[in-house]
Amino acid sequence: MFIKAKNTTEKILSINKFNILGSHNIENALASIAVSKIINLNNDVVSSGLQTFQGVEHRLEFVKRILNKDFYNDSKATNPEATVKAIEAFTGKKITLILGGKDKKTSLAEMTSAIKKYVSEVILFGEAKERFKQEIEGSNYKEVKIVNNLNEAVETSLRSKTEVVLFSPACSSFDMFKNYEERGERFKELVSKYQTN
Repeated sequence: MFIKAKNTTEKILSINKFNILGSHNIENALASIAVSKIINLNNDVVSSGLQTFQGVEHRLEFVKRILNKDFYNDSKATNPEATVKAIEAFTGKKITLILGGKDKKTSLAEMTSAIKKYVSEVILFGEAKERFKQEIEGSNYKEVKIVNNLNEAVETSLRSKTEVVLFSPACSSFDMFKNYEERGERFKELVSKYQTN
């Protein structure tokens, strides 16, 4: 990551030292670098801060590695657009995607396209599951499983032959939980009860 100021270009941080996933988070980091120059922060301070920042809870938050799968909590993804960003953060990996919750009735076209391109398997639960199933399978994508609740979603994901289990619901939480934080905490509790490799 570089900043250009006063006709000079300065390197702030190598991308491989930035610990947060997703191109949208790189964009956020670049914005923070620009602000740091406005308020005259030292480049070393900015670089150190970016290297040590581990992200925000419920936003592509690494939870645990189980059976050679990395589990990520992205409960804050309450719309399909946010879920697309999360999916794209794992390009090149085999992904199990857990979706569902209270349906906002938003378009699923972009998300369905990303699923077809990047996702190995989808697990659906919650109020939105039937519409999501219809839309996703209507795009000629057949690797869809339906479960009754988040507990069953986690259990089902453990049997998948994928590298990443991404909980990025694309829905609000209000069908089963009081907010996305409670939903994310429940996901982490469910994952944490299983032993690591």
